[in-house]
Amino acid sequence: MHHYIHSFSSPTFQGWLMKKARTGLRKTWTRHYFTLELQQLRCYRNDQPDSLPISTFDLREYQLQNQPSNKPFTFQLIHQTSKSSLSTSTIDAEPTMDTASRTSRAPSPDLYLQAENENEWSNWVDTLESHVGAQPYTPAINSNSTLDFTHNDQQEVDVLDKWLERYDLIVPRADRSSPSLVSLAPSSSFANDNDDDSKMDYPLDGDFDGPPFTPIHTQHPLDLTTTKTPSSRFLGFLWTVNTKKDKVPEPPLSSCL
Repeated sequence: MHHYIHSFSSPTFQGWLMKKARTGLRKTWTRHYFTLELQQLRCYRNDQPDSLPISTFDLREYQLQNQPSNKPFTFQLIHQTSKSSLSTSTIDAEPTMDTASRTSRAPSPDLYLQAENENEWSNWVDTLESHVGAQPYTPAINSNSTLDFTHNDQQEVDVLDKWLERYDLIVPRADRSSPSLVSLAPSSSFANDNDDDSKMDYPLDGDFDGPPFTPIHTQHPLDLTTTKTPSSRFLGFLWTVNTKKDKVPEPPLSSCL
């Protein structure tokens, strides 16, 4: 039976498989124990922890083929030199020292493997598909980390929405105009001066030769555009809170008498 190993120092996948081998002119199936770690497939004679592998296969040089024959629960790992060696060979070419050395050096053999049942065959095929080929193996990204990032972003949006809701409740849309940009500074007393000027008693026409004083009211810079963005609404709310904090309450009339 195969089983998954979650430790980094242990194989990713392991289990028993039947391996097809050629003995002379005969083809036999022998039972071996295989372990898969990253892109290395190792073949053992048994499943003892201290046993040494009899062969090791680099899966970066192989491609996977499902059901290569009519035999059930089989799959094949084809080496990258299997087809290229056949295509580059020429029948009419004269043998040279270079071609003789290449033909004498046999490429890595293809692997014909068979699982014991359909469940194990499916697990081996699904696991090998993500490990074979020249592309380096990259483990799947944990879905929990993606959910954490999404959850944090959602929390920030919720906090901004709550502040904007408070801004809409405290300040009506008709009262979102302010006298000047200088009053945006929390430490400035310009806002208080404007409040006093609005209540000042101006001199009569006979006592003042110049033109009558007319207060100039400018629109709040955040209200220059008709389109309200969440950022501008949030800044308008902060400006309103700071303005209310800076206003000095007037003394009651009883204390002045």
